[in-house]
Amino acid sequence: MTKKKEEIQEKLNIAAFITRKYNIGDKNYFFNKFKNVEKLQVIVAWENAERKIQNKDISKKTLTLTDEETDILNFKLKNYVNIPYNFFGFLTENFDEKKHRLSEENIERRLRQILAERYLKLISEEIIISDQKRRNPIKFLINFFRNNPRPFIMGFVYIAFFICLLSFNRIKDGLTSPEELTERIREKSKYQYRIGAICNDGWESEATGSGACSHHGGVSTWVYKTEFKKSIQQCNKEAKEISWLD
Repeated sequence: MTKKKEEIQEKLNIAAFITRKYNIGDKNYFFNKFKNVEKLQVIVAWENAERKIQNKDISKKTLTLTDEETDILNFKLKNYVNIPYNFFGFLTENFDEKKHRLSEENIERRLRQILAERYLKLISEEIIISDQKRRNPIKFLINFFRNNPRPFIMGFVYIAFFICLLSFNRIKDGLTSPEELTERIREKSKYQYRIGAICNDGWESEATGSGACSHHGGVSTWVYKTEFKKSIQQCNKEAKEISWLD
C-alpha cells in the first residue's frame, strides 16, 4: 500500500469509528458517504470499527434539552469553533455517566454528538479530496478551479506555474552549456560489470560467480570494469541538440 493510500485508510478508520460510536449512521450510510473511494478500503475501515465498537459502546443520543441546558451547551460549543485534527482523542474517551448528574450528562452527550458530527464532516472532506488527488491529479485540479471560481489572471498564474514545474528539467538543460551536458550524458551512460575478485588470502581470481574464491578463504573484494554505452562524440552531438547555448 502506498503512503497516500495508507493516509486515506487511517482517516477512513477514524471516520468509521466516529460514525459507529456516535450512531451517526449505519453501514449503508458509511458506504454511500464514501462510494467514490476504493471499496476495499471502506470495507476494512467499517469492519475495524465494528470490532472496536460493540453495541454496548455506542453512545446514547440525547433527545431534548431544557432551555437552561441549551444555553450551557451553546456556551461550551464556543470553545470548539475550530476542530483540530487531533481532537479525535477527546471523542474516543470513555464517558463515565456516574460522574455526572442527569442534566450534566445530557449536556455532555449532546456536546459530544455535535462535535462528532462536525469532526466527521471535516475528515470526510479530507478523505474525498485526498482520494481524488491520488486517483487523478489532473482531473482534481480541473474540478478545483471549476468549483472555486477566481479571477482569470489567478487561474492563469497557477496553470503557468504548473507547466513551468513540469518543464523545469528541460529548461535547466537548455540553459546548460554543451560541454557540461556532454559530461552529464557521458556519466549517465556509464555502467560496470564484474571481471574478477580478490580473495581473502590475496589470490586474484578471474571468476565472477559465487565460487570465485572457494579455496582461498572467500571473496574479499569484487573487481569491476567500467565502460560507457555512448562515445564522447555521441554525447557531444546529443548535448548540442538539447542545449540552447552555442
